[in-house]
Amino acid sequence: MSTAPAIEAPKLRRRTMLRLLPQAFRDPLGALLRLSQQHGPLYRMVVHGQTFFFVNHPDLVREVLKTRADRYFREDDLGYILPRLGTGLASAKGDEWTHQRRMLVPAFQKPHDDALEAVIQEEVAAAIARWQARLDQAPAFDVAILPEVKRIALRIIVRALLSPDAPLDTEAVIEALGQLSSQAQIEKVWVRGPLDALRGRFGLPPIVTRTVHRSFDLLDAYAYATIRGCRDGRYQPGHLLAILLDAEREGLHDETRSRDQLVTFLLAGVDTVALALAWALASTARHPEAAGPLRTEAAQVLGNRLPTIADAAHLTYTQQFVYETLRLYPPVFSEQRIACEAHTLGGYHVPKGAALFLCGYALHRHPGFWDNPEVFDPRRFEREGHLDAFVGYQYTPFGHGRHACIGRRVAMLEATMVVAALAHRFDFALVDPAPPKLYAAVGIRARPMQRLRIAARPLPPASETASSAAACPVAHR
Repeated sequence: MSTAPAIEAPKLRRRTMLRLLPQAFRDPLGALLRLSQQHGPLYRMVVHGQTFFFVNHPDLVREVLKTRADRYFREDDLGYILPRLGTGLASAKGDEWTHQRRMLVPAFQKPHDDALEAVIQEEVAAAIARWQARLDQAPAFDVAILPEVKRIALRIIVRALLSPDAPLDTEAVIEALGQLSSQAQIEKVWVRGPLDALRGRFGLPPIVTRTVHRSFDLLDAYAYATIRGCRDGRYQPGHLLAILLDAEREGLHDETRSRDQLVTFLLAGVDTVALALAWALASTARHPEAAGPLRTEAAQVLGNRLPTIADAAHLTYTQQFVYETLRLYPPVFSEQRIACEAHTLGGYHVPKGAALFLCGYALHRHPGFWDNPEVFDPRRFEREGHLDAFVGYQYTPFGHGRHACIGRRVAMLEATMVVAALAHRFDFALVDPAPPKLYAAVGIRARPMQRLRIAARPLPPASETASSAAACPVAHR
């Protein structure tokens, strides 16, 4: 770090902010891209007396999230749901967060891979059967792809982490999660933020809408029924719930805290994975030249069987395809930190209490950090070694440092296996080829919702399947 005296970071002029304001509400993501590409590595703006610093360089992102993370605390915009969210991993702070993280990490580790693999295969097989039944009636059908893959993502998360056999009203939970996600649209956040801040000055809690309350009522009913059913032996607990029930028996927390974690993982895990799957499948339609190698690889590795977790190591191009999808459409488009103390960042003074805004969406599309950033090119990830070692902190779909996504490994395994299986068996075409309008809520979304036309693809003959299986020793597990 430089020993030169710190100076004030460049500040956006009032007229610049006024000129940008219409675009900020019409196209918030476009406004953020414009700001990131027109200004330096760190700049600031003042809104309602609060100073916001925009962190716009990988070296500074690394300092904030990793090397000097002790100077900040995490501050996510959860005001619209915080009164109902409870104290799960997404909202806990300090030592409580550290305790929760350490307790829950084992639920996502390799000893559970056999059970995870079985759940993924069963839910993929169910989706294939549903789609094939429709194709038995017609050569192709049109569908809104996000709700389709959200069913897959929800059932995998629920059956692997919460309970494989507790009753689940899939459509009702999807509806509740969708209602909560819609409240996180960045346009609503920008309007709601100052109002909540003003209420906070008078000791009033954030405004929570009736829609949010109804959605949480449904999620609560599912969570408590599942917890109690697994506790009394009627249902089998998943990897995560088993840990939480053990903690209850040891007196480390109570049923309410278990509920907080179940609801947190439903909110944090379903939409993020489902959006990655939806964008990846849509990208096979929008970028057929990039989808060709994916299908060739799937045919060579899988033949006519479903993928296993061991196959994921051989589905290298499929992983690159998913990485590129997450670059252009990150599941978490931004992060926020609050400075615990006055300090220097990139040679600039940052006062105590300042908010630091890190926009992964802007970093992922910045021409200073990526070649042809608007081009969909999975081969840009064609390197040896761990992803972080060669990409760096300009790539942040899972976050970095101690607050990096706890389920990153599981999410990548799930996405790789699901995309390989579905792209291998089905062709996807865009119902509307026009580029979608992007907006941010929980992840990057399309308006209107993307619709794909699905048709069957022929699988390799049995002889090719046999040779593929022989090349992969786990083919018949």
